[in-house]
Amino acid sequence: LRISNTEISSRGLKSIENCIGMELLDISSCCNLDDSVGKVLSNLFLLRHLNMSGCHGVPKEGFRFLNNMALIQELNVSYTKFSEESLINLRYLSRIAKLDLSSTMIEGSGLEYVPKTRLTELKMRRCSMLQGQWYEKLSRFYELKKIDLSFNGVLQANSLEAITQLPLTSLDLSYCYSLGKGVGTHLS
Repeated sequence: LRISNTEISSRGLKSIENCIGMELLDISSCCNLDDSVGKVLSNLFLLRHLNMSGCHGVPKEGFRFLNNMALIQELNVSYTKFSEESLINLRYLSRIAKLDLSSTMIEGSGLEYVPKTRLTELKMRRCSMLQGQWYEKLSRFYELKKIDLSFNGVLQANSLEAITQLPLTSLDLSYCYSLGKGVGTHLS
């Protein structure tokens, strides 16, 4: 079901809670959703693809329902209030292959909660709160092929050293204006 960019509310979304066989739900840019959306989504335990990009009305606590979504393969929570504390809700997503955390409030240390199996694509564009040794957590994702870190101004040479140890086929560092000295040696 694709109902992106509509005025549907969490109350209106309640009408699909009995569609337990649903595998894809795109509610991106549905700005009228709130924390009660989790009650509806937790019933859709067969979901494989969930796009919540731009759902600004869902607070960081509103992502607890992800604990029950073990079959999710693709999750997009970009441009939401998804935060570092929200990452713990991903710990049971053992089938996750594509994860978009772009423009969220994550700092990076909570990446340890993302299951390391099967993750092949990670987008973390415009994650301005990344700090510390977050990039060391990426080495857990041994199947990671694509990383988008564009528009992050906090990347240093030591972060690239850890990232380039992965079997990547695509690395986007566009508009990372402060890559620091010595970056070229890690990209060869």
